[in-house]
Amino acid sequence: MITPMQKVTLFCMEQDRDDTLSELQDLGVLHLSPIAPPEGQEVESARQRVLEAENALTLLRTVSADDTEQEDCDDRGAALAVSTVSDLIVMREHALERKATAQADIRRLEPYGDFDLALIKALVTRGITVRFFHHTQKRPVQVPDTAIRVTLSGDASNCHIAVIDKGEPDCQGEEFMLPRRSLSQLHDRVAAMDNRLER
Repeated sequence: MITPMQKVTLFCMEQDRDDTLSELQDLGVLHLSPIAPPEGQEVESARQRVLEAENALTLLRTVSADDTEQEDCDDRGAALAVSTVSDLIVMREHALERKATAQADIRRLEPYGDFDLALIKALVTRGITVRFFHHTQKRPVQVPDTAIRVTLSGDASNCHIAVIDKGEPDCQGEEFMLPRRSLSQLHDRVAAMDNRLER
């Protein structure tokens, strides 16, 4: 005789969850369904692919609505179009991320001004080191007597400085690590990205 299924809510300690589920599966008398929706990297990846495809279809419908003479695409052509537009959307998102990174570097670098990174590296080969610091009243920069201290921006209580000395100056403070590109190079990079994104 087949008996109708009844709903059972099961509570257990979190540390006993796996053992409890395993025992219930071995009994074979319950159909288990989790209350929480499934999560994980594979589920998130699948959701992302669905979202990209939906974005691509929306864009294709917009283009199709503007072109009333466009013939209906076959399934293979539509799939290729969705894939192509999806790839373009991903490329655009990556470009926007790179632009945001470059803009963050610009904001960090602006107080120190624009300088030639190649010249700084050339000075190192001649035994002269240039280091950059952010000096505040709470975190003052200690500079050795042999070093030259140059204020690049700010005032005595909050400023950005360069410290120049032979060898490696023993400075204590919040050091600014140089990016791979100068301020002007970063501005050029952002402008080039804007041009590509507008296409």
